[in-house]
Amino acid sequence: MRADTTSYYQNNLNSFISKVFGLMFLGLIATFLTAFAITYSFKYSPAVSLFFINNSWILFAIPIVEVILVFFISFAINSFSYSTLKFLFILYSVLNGVTFSVVLLSFTGITVMQAFLAAGVTFGVMAVFGATTNKDLTGFGTYLIMALMGVLILSVINIFFTKSSGLDWALCIAGLFLFIGLTAYDMQTLKNMYLNYCNGEMEESEGFKKVILMGALTLYLDFINIFLKFLQVFSRMDD
Repeated sequence: MRADTTSYYQNNLNSFISKVFGLMFLGLIATFLTAFAITYSFKYSPAVSLFFINNSWILFAIPIVEVILVFFISFAINSFSYSTLKFLFILYSVLNGVTFSVVLLSFTGITVMQAFLAAGVTFGVMAVFGATTNKDLTGFGTYLIMALMGVLILSVINIFFTKSSGLDWALCIAGLFLFIGLTAYDMQTLKNMYLNYCNGEMEESEGFKKVILMGALTLYLDFINIFLKFLQVFSRMDD
């Protein structure tokens, strides 16, 4: 009986993780399809380039809207339906693709491919580690988030004041390792959330679906940030 119960929970956990990754991949597909479509249009459609040149404020406004969307989804998770939140997640992913289209113009195709492959492998390894390790990573989460806040503050200071290329490189590497660590931490947190609060009877409930959505958003952000850091690393190595 105990073996059957363990197998039951393991199967449900695997199903839960599959759904999280499925929604996360949907967001990534929306982001990268949007990014590559707009990047292609920038290069081969003068009308698109002219539109963004004449309306450059859009490229400054979109990142602000993205930040607002992430906070809105996170804090309004209990106030709106799953369908509405899922729509906002996809909308965020598409808007992020618009931002990415500008970022990708600064890198060669080889650098983008290298960064994507490196991010994919690194993310995958750390996600598996977080899901399978018996070591409790809870204590590391607080330190990782505090360190990440420090990196973000120093990055802003460096952009506007010190403008040090050496510090920029150090912050890039630090940020990369922090998001790698956060991937394992977030993955274990998702696993624990399922084991502590979810069960097979809840799989069709709104609450269960919202947990999946928040998990997808969290892992999406981890992957995107790892990818961006690898872009900086490989670009710097090519210089």
